[in-house]
Amino acid sequence: MAQIRIAFHYAGPYMCIDSHDYVFRLSGAVIKGYEQDVGTRTSFYGFTAFSLTQSILILGTRGFQHVPLGKDVRYLHFLEGTRDYEWLEAMFLNQTLAKTHLSWFRHRPQEAFQDALDVDRYLLLHPDFLRYMKNRFLRSKTLDTAHWRIYRPTTGALLLLTALHLCDKVSAYGFITEGHERFSDHYYDTSWNQLIFYINHDFKLERAVWKRLHDEGIIWLYQRPPSDKTKN
Repeated sequence: MAQIRIAFHYAGPYMCIDSHDYVFRLSGAVIKGYEQDVGTRTSFYGFTAFSLTQSILILGTRGFQHVPLGKDVRYLHFLEGTRDYEWLEAMFLNQTLAKTHLSWFRHRPQEAFQDALDVDRYLLLHPDFLRYMKNRFLRSKTLDTAHWRIYRPTTGALLLLTALHLCDKVSAYGFITEGHERFSDHYYDTSWNQLIFYINHDFKLERAVWKRLHDEGIIWLYQRPPSDKTKN
């Protein structure tokens, strides 16, 4: 059984999350200060080079200065483009990203893993698998427009579908659902932050797919009751 945690709006009992056999987290997985809501365990951490560097840059002062650590944590790297291969090269050569598309990130990739970098626990998701998930599960109408080159599923979507291929049962917390506009974008937001629908993602499609998977009993999707209101 797996539980997926992402950084959208969520507040709930940590016991529900930590009681799962495996806990998947991704991107800006801020735990410190939110243990009662999001739990403390991490079994798999999913990311792209861009999502990880952005999370450290934006949330470093909030406690997310490196990936979740632990001898049993596995790291799932989604290879979505050039930046990810540049990240891999710099990481294995222990170099900076100064001459790459991530030149603004002033750290060596290995620093994001501290002493946890172990090639046996660093798993690469094949680009063909990512294309399969995009074309079979999340084939957006954007692919038929002039913006087709920039469309990609969110990192959370890739992680959820990966877990669905690996685990017998999946519970998903923090994913976009009906009524999302009543809540701030992230659970760790200190002030109201509206979720923006950028053209490179199809949040409406993902919302519909997660609801359908839930309704058909394929996953269990945490959904706020209609009467719930944001505390932000």
